[in-house]
Amino acid sequence: MTGDSIVNMTTKVKPIIAVDIDDVLSRTANTATQFLREKKNIVMDCEHTTESWISMFGPDQSLTVFTEFCEAGYPSMFEVVPGSYEALQKLKPNFELVILTSRQTFLRDVTLNWLEKYFADTFDKIYFAGIYDSDEELHIKHKMTKTDRLREISASYLIDDQPKHVNSAAETGVECLLFGDYGWNRNADIHKNVTRAKDWEAVAEYFSL
Repeated sequence: MTGDSIVNMTTKVKPIIAVDIDDVLSRTANTATQFLREKKNIVMDCEHTTESWISMFGPDQSLTVFTEFCEAGYPSMFEVVPGSYEALQKLKPNFELVILTSRQTFLRDVTLNWLEKYFADTFDKIYFAGIYDSDEELHIKHKMTKTDRLREISASYLIDDQPKHVNSAAETGVECLLFGDYGWNRNADIHKNVTRAKDWEAVAEYFSL
């Protein structure tokens, strides 16, 4: 054979794991109860909290309470869920790790700063689902779900503490881990293709780390 041999060098594409932030990486509910106790004189344990501030405080008060929570700087005080950093470092060589959060983008800066502080160089990309955000110029509400985002980025896995997100994603073929043993997810009905992972040790076991 004459001439140069051509070898096709293909880069192996890593499967994508999408990871939620609140109560998966950060102890958000714990800090919310601290805020309620310190600023509102409301005693509530984590078992009775929910991501929906409307369900906790009603449509008339929820925005005011949540705004006060954010303006007082509590989102920057979140503690890290034990074992999360260590497990993610073990996953990183074989997977592309991305953040997928339903946080509103006005929390973008505080979120990025928190991730940089505790999870520097861990995640390849950060996605804000934009569920509650709006386009100020076009006045259009964006109602993209986490499942929409997962499909858009071709994610293979989702680690999330909310049953609604993992159930929806599982319907589309995404392998999902329902994270944590929390009051809001402990007794939830879950899709047959969703696996419960009570902590990050269980996550590591799922991926055979």
